[in-house]
Amino acid sequence: MDQWLEFAGSLAPGSALEAACAVANEYLQLRTYLVGYRLSLADLACWGQLAGVPSEQSCAAHKTLEGNSIVDYFEGFACA
Repeated sequence: MDQWLEFAGSLAPGSALEAACAVANEYLQLRTYLVGYRLSLADLACWGQLAGVPSEQSCAAHKTLEGNSIVDYFEGFACA
Protein backbone atom coordinates (compact mmCIF):
# COMPACT_ATOMS: atom_id res chain seq x y z
CA MET A 1 0.00 0.00 0.00
CA ASP A 2 2.78 2.43 0.87
CA GLN A 3 4.25 2.27 -2.64
CA TRP A 4 0.90 3.31 -4.15
CA LEU A 5 0.51 6.15 -1.65
CA GLU A 6 3.91 7.44 -2.77
CA PHE A 7 3.04 6.78 -6.40
CA ALA A 8 -0.10 8.93 -6.12
CA GLY A 9 2.12 12.02 -6.10
CA SER A 10 3.34 11.20 -9.61
CA LEU A 11 -0.23 11.42 -10.93
CA ALA A 12 -0.11 15.20 -10.69
CA PRO A 13 0.08 17.49 -13.73
CA GLY A 14 3.58 17.68 -15.13
CA SER A 15 6.05 16.00 -17.38
CA ALA A 16 5.99 12.67 -15.51
CA LEU A 17 2.20 12.24 -15.71
CA GLU A 18 2.16 10.26 -18.96
CA ALA A 19 4.75 7.78 -17.66
CA ALA A 20 2.86 7.42 -14.36
CA CYS A 21 -0.39 6.80 -16.23
CA ALA A 22 1.31 4.12 -18.30
CA VAL A 23 2.55 2.34 -15.15
CA ALA A 24 -0.88 2.46 -13.49
CA ASN A 25 -2.60 1.47 -16.73
CA GLU A 26 -0.48 -1.65 -17.10
CA TYR A 27 -0.94 -2.62 -13.45
CA LEU A 28 -4.72 -2.21 -13.61
CA GLN A 29 -5.21 -4.30 -16.74
CA LEU A 30 -5.80 -7.40 -14.60
CA ARG A 31 -7.04 -5.70 -11.43
CA THR A 32 -9.95 -3.63 -10.22
CA TYR A 33 -8.17 -2.11 -7.22
CA LEU A 34 -4.57 -1.20 -6.52
CA VAL A 35 -4.29 -3.18 -3.28
CA GLY A 36 -6.32 -6.32 -2.61
CA TYR A 37 -9.90 -6.90 -3.64
CA ARG A 38 -11.60 -3.79 -2.31
CA LEU A 39 -11.27 -0.05 -2.15
CA SER A 40 -8.26 1.11 -0.13
CA LEU A 41 -6.56 4.31 0.89
CA ALA A 42 -4.17 3.81 -2.04
CA ASP A 43 -7.10 3.85 -4.49
CA LEU A 44 -8.51 7.00 -2.93
CA ALA A 45 -5.13 8.75 -3.01
CA CYS A 46 -4.54 7.93 -6.69
CA TRP A 47 -8.11 8.76 -7.66
CA GLY A 48 -7.87 12.08 -5.82
CA GLN A 49 -4.72 12.98 -7.70
CA LEU A 50 -6.26 12.08 -11.05
CA ALA A 51 -9.39 14.07 -10.23
CA GLY A 52 -7.26 17.20 -9.90
CA VAL A 53 -5.62 16.87 -13.32
CA PRO A 54 -7.01 19.19 -16.02
CA SER A 55 -8.80 17.15 -18.69
CA GLU A 56 -6.39 18.06 -21.50
CA GLN A 57 -3.51 16.63 -19.43
CA SER A 58 -5.37 13.62 -18.07
CA CYS A 59 -4.55 9.99 -18.68
CA ALA A 60 -7.62 9.82 -20.93
CA ALA A 61 -6.03 12.41 -23.22
CA HIS A 62 -3.00 10.16 -23.80
CA LYS A 63 -4.05 8.00 -26.73
CA THR A 64 -0.85 5.95 -26.47
CA LEU A 65 -2.19 3.92 -23.55
CA GLU A 66 -3.27 0.43 -24.50
CA GLY A 67 -6.54 -0.78 -23.07
CA ASN A 68 -7.23 2.40 -21.11
CA SER A 69 -7.49 0.50 -17.82
CA ILE A 70 -6.59 3.67 -15.94
CA VAL A 71 -9.51 5.49 -17.57
CA ASP A 72 -11.92 2.71 -16.60
CA TYR A 73 -10.48 2.77 -13.07
CA PHE A 74 -10.94 6.52 -12.72
CA GLU A 75 -14.41 6.58 -14.23
CA GLY A 76 -15.49 3.65 -12.07
CA PHE A 77 -14.80 5.64 -8.93
CA ALA A 78 -16.23 8.83 -10.36
CA CYS A 79 -19.55 7.12 -11.03
CA ALA A 80 -19.73 5.23 -7.73
